[in-house]
Amino acid sequence: MKKILLFFLPIPILGMILGSNDPVVSLFSGTCLEKALYSLSSSNSILFNLSCGYTISVFFWYLLVEIPESNQRGIIRDNMSQRYISFKKSTIFNMLYASGDVGVDYELVDELLDHKKFREYFSGQNKQRWDDVLNGLDENERHIKDVHNDLELLYNDVSYVLNNIRFANKKSHSLFVDLQENIFRLLNYNDCHYDHVRALSNFLFTMFALWSLVDGDMDEDVVQKMIDQI
Repeated sequence: MKKILLFFLPIPILGMILGSNDPVVSLFSGTCLEKALYSLSSSNSILFNLSCGYTISVFFWYLLVEIPESNQRGIIRDNMSQRYISFKKSTIFNMLYASGDVGVDYELVDELLDHKKFREYFSGQNKQRWDDVLNGLDENERHIKDVHNDLELLYNDVSYVLNNIRFANKKSHSLFVDLQENIFRLLNYNDCHYDHVRALSNFLFTMFALWSLVDGDMDEDVVQKMIDQI
């Protein structure tokens, strides 16, 4: 819609110039366009009024719709980005706590926001640490609840974006819907507890380590990219 309105805007502007009762708008007097405009001038009131109406409508649409919507989009994007980082920090903290690390180092939490450091910390020779996380989640319902609380907050944030943003890109909208559905399934998992923990671990490791069995090593944080494109 926006692109269409702006694409056709030069036509009514030209119509205003050509349909004006003044042969040449003062702006173009004494320029190389003056002669051409004299020859094209039609003094057509209908053309002039229609062109003025379209131009004024576009101006007010931009002032009353586009600018407020753009500001709202920026506020939601920045807030969602901060909320996503907060979700990652809280979840990493809860996973470390579930692994038996009672005195969680907050500096370590910040370091593990980097997907490469997260992968290095929980995989390869350090895979036992990830197994400790899964065992902690499996054995203590409180740890599962803590992670569920983090996921529920993220779910609410994603739902807010879907309800308040008009997506111009179908792919971006589809990715947000997929994320929302995946979180919903994790929060409402009906199978046995162990399978739930496995599903939860696959989701979290993919999100934090940017690695999966299907895609392997991923170059960028897909969720953060989605947020940046709001």
